[in-house]
Amino acid sequence: MTDSKSTESTPPPSLPGLPLLGNTIELLTKDANRFFSEAYEKLGPVFQVNYLFRNYTIMAGPESLNHLLEFREQGMSREAFFGPVDKQIGGVVLLTQPVGAYQNLRNQARLAFSRQLAAEFIPDLVGCVDEGLDRHPPGSTVSVMDLCTRVSFDQYSRLLCGESLDAYFDTANRYAVWVMNIGVKKVPEFSVHLPAYKKLRRDVMKMADEVLTRYENRPADHGMPYTILDALVSATDDDGNPLPRKDLVATLQYGIIGTVVYMNRTVAFLLHDLLSNPEHYERVREEVDGAYANGLPDSLDLRGMSTLNAALKESMRLHPVSLGMPFMVDEPFEFNGHTVPKGQFCVYSGVPNHFSADFYPQPHRFDPDRCRAPRNEHKQRRAYAPYGYGKRVCPAGGLVETCTLVSISRIIHRRTFERVPANDPLRTVLAPLPAPDRKFRIRFIDERSEHAAGKTDHTQLAVNALDELFESGRLAKPAMRERLDNVTPRRHESGDYILRKGEQAETFHVLIEGTVEVTSGSNEHLASLEPGNYFGEIGLLGEGRRTANCLSTTPTLVLEMTRDDFLAIVLKDDLVPGEIAAALRQRYLTTRVHKALPALTSERLRTLAGTGSLKRFEADDTIIRQGDDADWFYILLTGTVAVLIEDANGTQQVATLQPGDHFGEIGILEARARTATVRVTADGPVETLAIPRDALLELVEQDPQARRDIASIILDRIRSGTP
Repeated sequence: MTDSKSTESTPPPSLPGLPLLGNTIELLTKDANRFFSEAYEKLGPVFQVNYLFRNYTIMAGPESLNHLLEFREQGMSREAFFGPVDKQIGGVVLLTQPVGAYQNLRNQARLAFSRQLAAEFIPDLVGCVDEGLDRHPPGSTVSVMDLCTRVSFDQYSRLLCGESLDAYFDTANRYAVWVMNIGVKKVPEFSVHLPAYKKLRRDVMKMADEVLTRYENRPADHGMPYTILDALVSATDDDGNPLPRKDLVATLQYGIIGTVVYMNRTVAFLLHDLLSNPEHYERVREEVDGAYANGLPDSLDLRGMSTLNAALKESMRLHPVSLGMPFMVDEPFEFNGHTVPKGQFCVYSGVPNHFSADFYPQPHRFDPDRCRAPRNEHKQRRAYAPYGYGKRVCPAGGLVETCTLVSISRIIHRRTFERVPANDPLRTVLAPLPAPDRKFRIRFIDERSEHAAGKTDHTQLAVNALDELFESGRLAKPAMRERLDNVTPRRHESGDYILRKGEQAETFHVLIEGTVEVTSGSNEHLASLEPGNYFGEIGLLGEGRRTANCLSTTPTLVLEMTRDDFLAIVLKDDLVPGEIAAALRQRYLTTRVHKALPALTSERLRTLAGTGSLKRFEADDTIIRQGDDADWFYILLTGTVAVLIEDANGTQQVATLQPGDHFGEIGILEARARTATVRVTADGPVETLAIPRDALLELVEQDPQARRDIASIILDRIRSGTP
């Protein structure tokens, strides 16, 4: 590999350090992220550090990420760095393998560690937080890292196999830290011969074998959501053969290692940042209380908590857990005028980008609003890379974020607490990755569940979630738009089976109109579905067969998405079925709203469609009645309706409305009773989008063009004598 801009071949500059120890003391005792950032500012995009008697070449900043993407790991390998970890856990670790190897396993790993899989376990994840809090009642003081490590391990256990592995916690935790310290060269590899380590490894191998054996012996009708083990057991090697048991054991272990040295840190850092910024903490608490007001949040609610999500992004910007992506240089190359020799450990680091004033004004300040529209500073090219870069992006990002959002939201919702001592600065240690020192402690003051009622609006949370997906660009990509458009609207009559248990699973379904009953194979009632609900995802994610019957109990309209499109969105874009369903429903409705109010911006269209519900009326049904309270605004999507006036002379029809017309706005905007009756004509039925009163009032208040459009319609009706 050769950098085309290179003009000389000299070694990279070295960061000054102590004799023999080099930069070890500074890295171990100071914030390693700030260390990398300051070194980049002093020495540029390539420099050397000495850590634990070993030289590392650091490739830093936007320039390094450009280099990594351009050369795609040519002349580099990872065996020398992560090989000792592979050896200890006894099987394949994808971190070690070239990016082109084990593609089938990589695909299954994306599903195993996806946001989708975590979303199905949200009640269990909340339960893990509750169990953690119950271990520390009000009045007690706890190390935040200890609390977060235990909760994160419990959560991962449920995701892994659907059961608690609490009995293994102490052993698994000590083993994970030891192995990771070997991996980052903090502990010498010969330590694996120590009796204490050998016992730990035997105990962990026994744990892994017991977990797999229980999994293999589960009854066929266990009723458990799709787990990480389900995904991994379905994986194959590149030749299509099932993974050997040793590789399953290895992957199982590596997930646990990642949990106790990664996910716990994300939770702990965010808790610190919120506690240190009371204004943002109060905003998050109000949002969280609203989301929990009517029960536990779902995946759409979690994404819809926009203030909390922005705070998480900002915290991960300030505290990236991964310092960089390490490689062994197998072929020397030149970069930025310097030679990186063969046999050198090289680390590509995007950490300095997180603290660059070129991307972020006041980069060391906690400012979640920088991660929200319209600022979106983290979306600048190369500005934000907390999960790695290019082909080395961690597949567990969505899972980590889901668990973190659940943990933080539940802690804040259930407890009042304070930091002790109150004003101590946070000390970050390298153990083996950046983490808050265990002296970062909080004292729980009181339970607040009984008085933590918030004003909830799950519709608004859904709108927020979709806005975030649009702003992130996920729903705007051409491939995504094509998949969202590639759906089939299908009508079913009352009594029709949409899905039957045992059939091959080929489609994902979103209920737009009507009701559906979900039953078991013996026709036992399992659930009732309403517009906006979705079904069919379980068979697509699992063994490929339908697990229940879905029966239309009224005439229904359903959107069908193919298996290939559904799985592509889940695996490549890390969306969950609830988000896919909300996006499909909104896209279906916005096309109809646009015909009625063409001047609305795309953002207003999404908001209006998100707040409305599709309502179908049969021939001769009365939609609104003269004299009734005005609570809904209607946009006519299909069919025709008659506008009727009742007065002393009787009832007369004054207008017929066509698709694209709207009605019901006068009573709402003028705060009076309905001025007319609107009835479906004899050639019905009709479809309408019903918008609640408050949503219409907010629209006309915030969108001048929409206000003018509706005012124009009202004026035309007044001139023609039509209410």
